[in-house]
Amino acid sequence: MRNKNGMRIIPLLASLFLICFVYSVYGNPFQKHQIDASNVDLAISQDRVIVEGINEMVERATWVVSGKYTAFESTWNISRNPNDPQKPSEDRYTEGRLYRFVVENVYVGELNESEILISHRYSQRNSLPLLDKNGNISKTPTTFTVADPLYQEPILGEEYVVFLTKGKTGYYQSPAHPFQIHIEKNGIAQLCSPLVTHEGTFLQTVDAEGRKIVVSVSAGSKITDTITGLTRQQLIDKIIQTQN
Repeated sequence: MRNKNGMRIIPLLASLFLICFVYSVYGNPFQKHQIDASNVDLAISQDRVIVEGINEMVERATWVVSGKYTAFESTWNISRNPNDPQKPSEDRYTEGRLYRFVVENVYVGELNESEILISHRYSQRNSLPLLDKNGNISKTPTTFTVADPLYQEPILGEEYVVFLTKGKTGYYQSPAHPFQIHIEKNGIAQLCSPLVTHEGTFLQTVDAEGRKIVVSVSAGSKITDTITGLTRQQLIDKIIQTQN
């Protein structure tokens, strides 16, 4: 079944085929240790647009810029009121984290702003019926929050190349995943995505109204990284070449 946030929710007994492929956690801000996949209580499949390579990243983006994250600004509800996108949803909560970003170079699109706010999807609140200790589906829903397994906290003060679009709320955001490339201090590019080394299904332990449950989250599939290891100039040249 699918919840109000567009996630496909798969009860434990209907998701045993997933468990064979679930074995670790990567880059999850809520979970720091490995979990036994045989203990999964719930499986969630997220609808995410996954891209590979510079061409696909540029194709999805309205702007490609470089610069630095300078501060964490605030949190906000990404889920919006369908009748008025300027207002948050009253019955759904998807936490976004807003980071202030100073724009130093624009490679794709026209952007006159020198400082922008970029939204990173951080977590999703769910309210669902769960299996009780006897294996029966509960009659009342349980509320719990699942971390976004693709979230990676940006390093403040260091250079990134980011691929962006803009939502109706005015905040800049990712058009697909991955959407940012870290330029390390030695001038070498590092693609920011756990899907470089992970098959795409992540485990995390969450608190469900006082009960600890193990949730597996499917957020795409492993991607081939053709970006990490490029010099900054090689990366910029490839981005500009996509416009020719």
